[in-house]
Order: sequence, then structure tokens, then C-alpha cells
Amino acid sequence: MLRLIVLGSGDAFGSGGRNFSGFLLTDGNFHVLLDCGPSTLPALKAKGLDPAQVKMILVSHCHGDHFGGIPFFFIDYQFISERSSPLVIAGPEGIEQRCDDLIRAAYPDILKAHKWRFQVRYMELMPGEDVREGDITIETFAMEHGAIPARGYRIGWKGVKVGYTGDTRWTTEIPRLARGCDLLLCECFFFQEDHHSHIRYTDLAFHRGELDAKRIVLFHLGPEMMQHMDRVELEVAHDGMVMEIDSP
Repeated sequence: MLRLIVLGSGDAFGSGGRNFSGFLLTDGNFHVLLDCGPSTLPALKAKGLDPAQVKMILVSHCHGDHFGGIPFFFIDYQFISERSSPLVIAGPEGIEQRCDDLIRAAYPDILKAHKWRFQVRYMELMPGEDVREGDITIETFAMEHGAIPARGYRIGWKGVKVGYTGDTRWTTEIPRLARGCDLLLCECFFFQEDHHSHIRYTDLAFHRGELDAKRIVLFHLGPEMMQHMDRVELEVAHDGMVMEIDSP
């Protein structure tokens, strides 16, 4: 059995007072982060979880509300957790350079004075690519989020499959990603307003029959979506929510 903990279910604007995107998938020993918004580290610590148990950070795309929390994990590992085990950061092409630029912008003085006490391995994940990291498998899908490279993932671990769209407009890749998932985390910023970068709820309702996932949970709700919650029939994530996912 795996547990999915919602550390942040919100959008880039903190709509509804929600934390930035961040989800922790855990088997009780090791953690995998699905995105890492700026509020992820304090949310993780508020749950009494050890950040040093994070084995991998899986980044859907390099917008600040989805990977802006990474520098805070680095300085925690350097000065508080004193991490010694390797960390894997995986994401779209350019993930290493984007993370390096972000960390240098956030803490240039620390980088000049210290060498990281832990090793970091970056992985660029391309659409259609399947990779294995220990007993975790990751299938990668191309998402559509404006001009920035964006990925969706289907993670297989302990006999469980979890799908994660990251940010994207509706695309035929979403039903492919959802196929066979025990849980699908699906962004839904808009209710009915059409936009080139985000899913609207009316799209999900129209295509609901194509989404072959046992459980669908929406996140990244924007102001317009939140104004229509009385018309939403799909499950919606909230900060602090815990989901237990049993293998078939």
C-alpha cells in the first residue's frame, strides 16, 4: 500500500488560501515528491515527515509554483537534515540548468562558501520514455502548457499506479496517462473558460468516459473554478488530504 499526501493543492496565485502544488507519495520508508512548490517543505514538516527521506523529486514543468521549493530542500539538507544519501531530480529537458539557476538566484552566498554534502543526479524525461529508478517505474507523457516543456507521469510502485498531469490544457495524452491508474491527479484551473495552458472542468466532464482511472482527484483550482464548486461532481484535493492506495 502507498500513501499520497497532499502538501499543496493550489494554483500559482494561492487561490482559496491553498499551498502551491506539491504531493508526496510514500511507502513509509521513502518519499517521492510530485512537484515541489515554494510551500512544500513547511507543509511536509507540518505533517511530521522527514525531508531527508525524499528519494526523488519529480518535476512536471519549471514554473515557480511547481519547482520553486527546491532551494529550500537543498539548504535543509545542507544545514539541518545533513543529508548524505543521493537525491534524484527528474523532469523535462533543461531540468538541471533550471534548478541550478534557481538555487544560485536564491542562495548565491551559500554556493560560494559550501559544497553540497549530498550528491544530486538529474534525469531528463522525454515523452514516450519509460525509466526505472530502483523499484519505481516512471512513464512520461507530453503535456501542453504553453511554450514551456511540460510532462505528465504514470508512476508504478508497490503494485500501484498513480497518474499526475502537472499543468496542461486538455490533450488526448491524458486518457493514455490515466489508463490503468489507481489514482489520477488531474489539474483543473478553469471551470468553462477556454485557455491554451490549462484544463477546464467542462472538458473533463465531456471526456469522463475516456478516463480509465479508479479514482480521479482534481487540483490546481483557479478562482473561476472555485466559484462553481457547487457544480463539480469529481473529487477535489485539499491541503493536508491523505489518500491510501491499495494494490489491485
